[in-house]
Amino acid sequence: MPPQVAMHASQSPDSQSINEQTIVELMQQGFVSEAEELLPPPPHLPPTSAAPTDAQTQEATGGPDYHEFLCQYLYQCFVNGEFCNLLVHVPFREAPYQLHSHIVAKSPYLFHLLSNAAATTESDYTHPISITLNELADPYITDEAFTICLSHLYLSQMHCVTGENAHHVLAAASLLGIGDLCEFATNVACENIDEHNVVAYIEWSDHASPYGYTQQIRERAYTFLLRDFPEMTSAFDENGSTGSGYKRLCGYYVQLPFDLLRLCLESKELQVPSVQKRVQLAQDVVTTWNQINSNEQAIVTTGFTEDQAVLISKTTSRRTKKNQ
Repeated sequence: MPPQVAMHASQSPDSQSINEQTIVELMQQGFVSEAEELLPPPPHLPPTSAAPTDAQTQEATGGPDYHEFLCQYLYQCFVNGEFCNLLVHVPFREAPYQLHSHIVAKSPYLFHLLSNAAATTESDYTHPISITLNELADPYITDEAFTICLSHLYLSQMHCVTGENAHHVLAAASLLGIGDLCEFATNVACENIDEHNVVAYIEWSDHASPYGYTQQIRERAYTFLLRDFPEMTSAFDENGSTGSGYKRLCGYYVQLPFDLLRLCLESKELQVPSVQKRVQLAQDVVTTWNQINSNEQAIVTTGFTEDQAVLISKTTSRRTKKNQ
């Protein structure tokens, strides 16, 4: 090390001006690295605005496993009724739901009720807010469906939605404003419509139309009745003749509510090979229907356009008139 450098380094002057002078002299003499050693450390820089990586996020928050742990913990508090500050009373359940207001406030419906109640009531888990739902907006909302929806606000309950309860869950989720559960229940309903529940789904969709999410289910139900079921039963063969499942199709249509039966037989979407077969199907179904229903008689009128080959009407039977 040159003597100038040793001298300045050993002196270690406290004055900023001396340090600056020493650094300048070293730089002038070509001792760049020695001069850099005397430079003060750089100031602490603020963090950049760049988005953190997934690894950084997981490290800071505990990762997806930690999120799952928190959700499971909160859900267990709901199941066990621990540290709840909200009681919700419903007409179809004796005991109230014990809930956590900060969790269920994700529901716009419950948020509105909570906001009104919280304005006049202070609460904690020893003195919870109490809300009573005397009239739920939809009679299709069941205890099971409402419980699934409330549980879903804590932890996903999509695995609890089945073809049998999807329309009930959809009714409850629509009321509570749980969008993702509404969409999921709609898809489950459409995928599980069959000959055993199609009438129930149509009746429900006619009732629940104000809530939305029902048009898709209604269309799927009618598609099943008009196209899928005739194909499933093999009611007509490839040549357009009546097939092995023709009697089954007739027997099923006979059991439908009359307005729905009429809609199917009159619809141009009905999966039949020809106008003649449409007329034959209508006449066979109505004949059997009249044998079963003694108080009323259905009438098939034909000879209209191809799109409307038959019309079905209903009248009081002559036997009933004579008895009167």
